[in-house]
Amino acid sequence: MDGELARRVREIVGPNVPVAMTLDLHANVSQQMADETDALVIYKTNPHIDAVPRAHDACDLVTRMARENWRPAKWLEQPPMVVGIFQHDTRDMPMKAVLDDLETVLSKPGVVGGSIGEGYPWSDVHENGLACYVLHEDSVNESKKWARWIADRAWSNRVDLYEPVGPSPSQAVTQALEKASTKPADSGPIVLLDVGDNIGAGSSGDSTFLLTEAVRQGARSWLQTVRDPDAIEACLAAGIGSDITVNVGGKTDLLHGEPVELTGRITRISDGRFEDTGTVHAGWRFFDAGTTVVMECDQGPTVALVTTRIGNMSREQYYSLGYRPDDFEIVVAKGVVSPRPAYQPIAHEMITVNTPGATSADMSTFDYKNVRKSLYPLDPEAQYDHE
Repeated sequence: MDGELARRVREIVGPNVPVAMTLDLHANVSQQMADETDALVIYKTNPHIDAVPRAHDACDLVTRMARENWRPAKWLEQPPMVVGIFQHDTRDMPMKAVLDDLETVLSKPGVVGGSIGEGYPWSDVHENGLACYVLHEDSVNESKKWARWIADRAWSNRVDLYEPVGPSPSQAVTQALEKASTKPADSGPIVLLDVGDNIGAGSSGDSTFLLTEAVRQGARSWLQTVRDPDAIEACLAAGIGSDITVNVGGKTDLLHGEPVELTGRITRISDGRFEDTGTVHAGWRFFDAGTTVVMECDQGPTVALVTTRIGNMSREQYYSLGYRPDDFEIVVAKGVVSPRPAYQPIAHEMITVNTPGATSADMSTFDYKNVRKSLYPLDPEAQYDHE
């Protein structure tokens, strides 16, 4: 879609107007995007906390192009490999090494820009995978050389850049309960990252795999959200302060677990709107979870039922409801990297959980039809030869 958007813009403005496109770091970058623009500028951070600086970079490039009637020489290199979602945090190895390589290239004479696209593993498109893009003052050969240098180094580390790691839901809850029982009382919660229900990646928000284990294993100090408009309607009919039994979650499809029967007291009803003026993934500030109901359940968990598919990117989601995730032993955040700016500062430990779902980290669970025929790890024998 972004490539087609760029084509239409180019068709309107013509070949002589400079065009730059800014992209999320998870972009699957197509050759059409590169061909129809004069510059691509992609976030360098995940969690995404550099949207404004990258916008400035794009504006600076376009301004120079317009003033000097100049166009950079560009090259897009796409090794046949996917970066697994577990490895997308740019602060941690091995992805940090790829971004470090980009910084090395940006320091080379004549290089005026460059970006890495981590890719979006769940997208069934030809360009799914890592992208390395370099802009040079005037030499396509130099752009190509440095883009391929980054790509070669990433390719040599392709196994580590994909490897899905992390415990199963059952193992994760067991670990969290054990850690919660031995950690200092005021050291913050164990935060479980629900990879298979990554709302920012397009999942349903109503996965119950972790909640099921919380109930089964007797977790008492547990906080999480579940998207469930039907359960909310039942709670609204009952009213605040009422005790109610409802089936929660697992209603969107067959990928995210079965509904969990919960009995508890309705303690909060809210319009679900809140604001966060702090550091938030992708620069979000205003949020709307839709009508929100909090249940304190007899089985132990405290569950915030939300109407919209809203990611757990801000602690204000709970503060606005009168709850402090800081005070719970275990908190579930649906996502992989986007919740980290909010929850890492208060977490005793964060555990990335290999949950099933629409955003599972295991690419073998999906039936791709449009990706490249030889793409690692779908093809373990994939070859990268750019000579």
